[in-house]
This record gives sequence, C-alpha cells and structure tokens, in this order.
Amino acid sequence: MTPAEFARRLKANRRALIRLVRQDVPKIVGAKVVGFYRNNYRKGGYVDGGFHPWKITKRQLSGLPGAANRYGPLLSKRNRLFSETRYRTGEASVTIYNNAPYAKIHNEGGEISAPVTRQMRKYFWAMYYKHGGKDSGNPTVERYKWMALTKKDNLRIKIPKRPFVYGSKEVSALVRSVLKDEIRKVITSR
Repeated sequence: MTPAEFARRLKANRRALIRLVRQDVPKIVGAKVVGFYRNNYRKGGYVDGGFHPWKITKRQLSGLPGAANRYGPLLSKRNRLFSETRYRTGEASVTIYNNAPYAKIHNEGGEISAPVTRQMRKYFWAMYYKHGGKDSGNPTVERYKWMALTKKDNLRIKIPKRPFVYGSKEVSALVRSVLKDEIRKVITSR
C-alpha cells in the first residue's frame, strides 16, 4: 500500500475510525486487560517484565485440611476480589477498577488494625478444638489457642503487596496491539 493509497483509505474510513477510537476500542481494550489481570490471579502472581509470584499466604502454609488451603493467594471460594476486577468505558477511554472494600490494601500492601472481639475468641477456640486441640501437635492449631488467649484489644496485621491491577510493559503492549489490529481491520476493509 502506497502512502497516497493509505491517505485515501484513512479519509474514506474517517467516520469508522472515529467510532472505533471513541466507542469500540475502549470496550475491546477493557475486556482484554481485565482478562489479562484475571489470568494473573490464576497464575498466582503478576507479569511486569517477567512473572513475579505473589507471596504465599499463611493459610496455604498452615497444613490444615480443607479446600481453603488449596486456593492461591487472593483467591477464595467466592472469588470476590477476582470477580470485582472490571472495566468502565468512556468516550475514547477505559478505566480498570476493583470495587472490593479490601482491594486497595491487597494491591498496595500495608498494615491494618482489627479489634479482638468475643466472637473472634470464640471462633479461635472452636478452631483449636476442631483441629485436635492440644493433642494435634500442629503449630497452626497452637496459634489458634494463643489467638483465643491474647490480652490484646487490637491486632496489627501486615498485608504484603500483591499487585493485581497495575500498569506494566505487557499491558501497554496489549493496548498497542489491540489498537494496531483494529485500525488495520478498518483501513483494509474497503
């Protein structure tokens, strides 16, 4: 295709290109980027110049029986954090977001404070006895006992950084690839 032919096709497809950039591309990019991020949940890490696994959770290391220990970091039976990763389109723009109330602390890491309530102590005693009590010999089960007996009124919990909505070279390349492919389709269609 010569430059003159390319210019002619651009002019002939002007309306289609404007519609593409304003309406169609944001939807396509949003769906692809959310799919990219959701795939990271399945892999158990994030991709930014290579794969970086998320830190293993204490839940996974506990060795206790049950399905919960088989889920990867940031995944659970309900997959709320996973399913709340969505996109919203505007005119020639797309916004990727996560509405889960705890999304920011997991994405950026940090420390949280949680009050120790009677219900929590009751839960920890129940978990202690459910998993064998003093006869279990499992350090995680002993941790339940000490959580039930703690004199603290507040727990300081450190959440490691596990980015799941972030900018990366791969996301930028994905956006460029979608733009290039969609514009090529419009220009070569006639």
